[in-house]
Amino acid sequence: MPSIVRAKEMGTGQLDPKMAAPELNNSLWYIGHLMSILISSKDTGGAFSLIHGFEVKGLEPPPHTHTREDESFYLLNGEIDYNRRQ
Repeated sequence: MPSIVRAKEMGTGQLDPKMAAPELNNSLWYIGHLMSILISSKDTGGAFSLIHGFEVKGLEPPPHTHTREDESFYLLNGEIDYNRRQ
């Protein structure tokens, strides 16, 4: 069932809403996690990407820094701990 609204520019400055959901054609395994690219940076002119991730406990990414982008999370179930470095 589609769960995320995806928008693409129509050339008039308006957005054309579309539904997107994790599917075979937009999903891949990455370091033990199933990641689905619902909205790519190509869809938004480089403004943002939206990725649905099915995370596996114990396979967290190592501490890292993003120098060119922000990262945010929306947790649907479970618990998560974050470390923030200034």
